[in-house]
This record gives sequence, structure tokens and C-alpha cells, in this order.
Amino acid sequence: GWYTLLALSLGHRVLAFEPMSDNVQLLRHSLCLNPGLDERLELHEVALSENADCLLGSNSQNAGDGVLLCEEQVQSMTHESKAEVALKRLDAFLQPGGPQVDLLKIDVEGHELAVLRSAEAFFRRTPGHKPPAYIISEINPEAMRSAGYDPLEYLTFFADRGYQIAYKEVQWEQYKVAWRKGQGSPRAEQVLPRREFSAWLKTYDFTIPPTIECQLLP
Repeated sequence: GWYTLLALSLGHRVLAFEPMSDNVQLLRHSLCLNPGLDERLELHEVALSENADCLLGSNSQNAGDGVLLCEEQVQSMTHESKAEVALKRLDAFLQPGGPQVDLLKIDVEGHELAVLRSAEAFFRRTPGHKPPAYIISEINPEAMRSAGYDPLEYLTFFADRGYQIAYKEVQWEQYKVAWRKGQGSPRAEQVLPRREFSAWLKTYDFTIPPTIECQLLP
């Protein structure tokens, strides 16, 4: 809930989704320590996906880092815990013509494309509707392929809808310093053109999955 708390502290309204009960309790504890922030928060204890039949997997070494296991993954993926999870489509909450969303942050351990597909109309520019101006997302090609998704298709999803993608190449030590200072992810500055998507996915060192920043162009 770090990004949720940051946005709330800056005065923004936040629509948040968190399927793991332990993470929800941690977020609620932080809200108790910061009275008034919850007045601008709408929190839903669900996972977002285009899939209708999944379990939520987790491991003890990082119990708060859950991953959706759908279809054949339920049997093939080795997680210490596999629990039932409430599933919803994103378009159950966000529709064209609704409140304007300025920023969307997504990090769902390889299932990012499943979330976007669950509200495709919301990310399409139409008369009277503008998609989120800015999207921040982790990209982990290995996790995406394990979940049955193509990372190239994920990048193309944004490019097809008028987004410019940028990233920042940074070492783990720089990340740790940034988080200790409460700065979050370092700001992306290297624009990734569509023609370079395939080469970047093949050559970039994803040992530390980078954050991509997608900006909706005029």
C-alpha cells in the first residue's frame, strides 16, 4: 500500500485493489496511524483479471507477494499456499464516461495483461473519454511467460493505444537507496520505441524487473 498511502497523503482520491488479507490489514493499520486519509480511499479486497477461475498462491519467504494461479498453473506452479480468491474484472469498477483516472499503478506478478484485458474499452480513447494519462507498471517477462502471457503483447497493448513507454536502467543498490529515502522507483527517462520492443525484451537484464512508465500522448 505504499503508493496508495503516498497518493492519499498528497490529497488524491484512490481506488485500490488488494486480494491478500494480510496486506489489507497492514494498509488499514497504516491508515489508522494517519487519520483522515481513508476518507479518500475506496478499497476492494479482490484480484483483478480476465480469468474467472484462479487461486492465489504465496510462499513463506515473501508471504505478502501473492500471485494468481489460473487453469493449468494451479497444478504446475509450486507455491506453499494456494487459497481461493475473489476475482473481478476491472471494467466492473472503471468504465468509459466515468470519473477521470489520472494515474494507474499496476504490479501483479506477471498477470498485468490479464488486468488490462478485463477493461479494454476503458483504455481506448473515444469521444468524451480519455484513458489514464499515466500508467506505472513493473514488467517481468519471465513471470509473464509463466502466467501464459506474452510480454511483447503487453508493451504493444500500450503502444496501440497511444502511450509512449519509458524505463530507467538502475542497479539494485540505487533502488535500495531510493526506497530508504521514501522516493519510490527512480523516474524513467529512456524512451522505448515500438520498433525496439522485441530487441529490448531479448537483451535487457531483467534480474531486477524494471518499472515502465507509460504516458498517453496527445
